[in-house]
Formats: sequence, C-alpha cells, structure tokens
Amino acid sequence: MNQQIQQLLKRNQLSVTDSRSKILELFLQQNGALAHADIEKKSGASFDRVTVYRTLQTFVEKGIIHTIPTADNSILYALCKDACTEGHHTTIMYILSAANAVIPFAWKILLCLR
Repeated sequence: MNQQIQQLLKRNQLSVTDSRSKILELFLQQNGALAHADIEKKSGASFDRVTVYRTLQTFVEKGIIHTIPTADNSILYALCKDACTEGHHTTIMYILSAANAVIPFAWKILLCLR
C-alpha cells in the first residue's frame, strides 16, 4: 500500500510527507466517508488539527478526496476513485416536511466508480 500512496501523491504533484501518507492510508483502508475528528483520532497524536485540516484541503483541491456536506452542517471526506473529476459529482436535495416546515438536506453523492 505504501507504493500506491507514493504513486498517488506523486501523480498529483505532491511531495510525500508523513501526514499525507498516513491520512491517505486511512482513506484507502476506509469503505466510507470520514469526518475530520475521525481522521484526527485514527491518525493518533502524530499530527495536530491544523496539519490534518491543511492536508485534507490539499487533497480536496487536487481531487484526491471529496467533501460531503451533512444534514447537521458538518463535512465528511471520501476518497475519489480513479479518473474522477468534479463534474462527476451530483448534489441531490432531500426535502422533509415536519409540522408545516420544510427542511432541506443536501448530500453529495459520489458517482465516481472504478
């Protein structure tokens, strides 16, 4: 897996650092999306919150991962599959009615398949 991580980082013109490697490894081992707090917890005390945040932002900018907004206004992050671009993402609105109020929820559906 280490070689796969190095290739992915180099393909996206990123230097291979401990934080990038560890965080990318977490995504490769995960089947679903991760919250920032999950990533902090799973990466251990090795990296501070700012390092994790900057790494996630870099991965989003490079198209390695996606952000997924949740109903409670938090953000989840998920690994993008090969040949995935921003144009492959679709946002779907789910509207729930409760006590005459309409509450919108938006989730980004990842349509990037291998």
